[in-house]
Amino acid sequence: MITIPWTVFGRFTMPEESATIVQRRYVEAVNRGMALERERFWKGAIEVYDAALKEFPFDRLLIARRDGALFEAGLDEAVRFHDDAATIRQVQCGLNTRQWAAIVRDVCDHSSLAWNRDGYATRGGYQTTHLSDATALGASFETLLWRLCGDYAHDTLDFAPDALRRQCRLIVWGVKLALGGFQEPHNHPDGVISGVLYPALDAQTRDVAQPSAARLVFTVSPHRIRPTPQPFELTVIPEPGAAVLFPSHLWHFTTANAADRERLSIAFDLVPGGQLAP
Repeated sequence: MITIPWTVFGRFTMPEESATIVQRRYVEAVNRGMALERERFWKGAIEVYDAALKEFPFDRLLIARRDGALFEAGLDEAVRFHDDAATIRQVQCGLNTRQWAAIVRDVCDHSSLAWNRDGYATRGGYQTTHLSDATALGASFETLLWRLCGDYAHDTLDFAPDALRRQCRLIVWGVKLALGGFQEPHNHPDGVISGVLYPALDAQTRDVAQPSAARLVFTVSPHRIRPTPQPFELTVIPEPGAAVLFPSHLWHFTTANAADRERLSIAFDLVPGGQLAP
């Protein structure tokens, strides 16, 4: 059984005194749906998620799990996945090698960096919690992330960048994959926009472009993980010094890191105000 922290689901809010009751109903629905998925009873899972979405209409975890179950049941051609995948963007961050080196140093030295952190998608690697106290991830780095999110929201979501600053906050963490390390299929249900930054360093630049390096794969369903590309998958080959931005509810994973050195990335979520950090 999974444990989901109580959060404000998208724009859905409720009186504080009702939170415990509603939280219980939400967790029970997700657990019931996922149990049916494990039994491959897709139609039953869809019914559970449909019922839950009547109460939590803005919840991205429920939407993503329902889409995956629809696809597995053969009831949906995953048109929404293709529409959402069309909004994935890879853009250069504009940082120099010295700036990247400072960021990487802060991530690698961060006190929260832990091997196979419980409750997270990283396997065969290290992951931090929120990097709010990392010195290199200061005002200039935060400004960069807000600019990336603002440009992305304006270009793909037709959303005013200023509204993001008023309504959302940034959560940032680092991931360091060892040889063979990877990230399991997951999404970011608390977020609106998510992204991954790939440092441009002399030691890493060569790896980023190699087929053996961990690639970022988007998929319609967490159950459809195959060794070869599928019609409902999109593989992104990260470029050194670039950021990949995407809708937070999209399922994604990485291929195993087959390079001869550790692979570091910095990820972030743009989260509606009041939600919990990872």
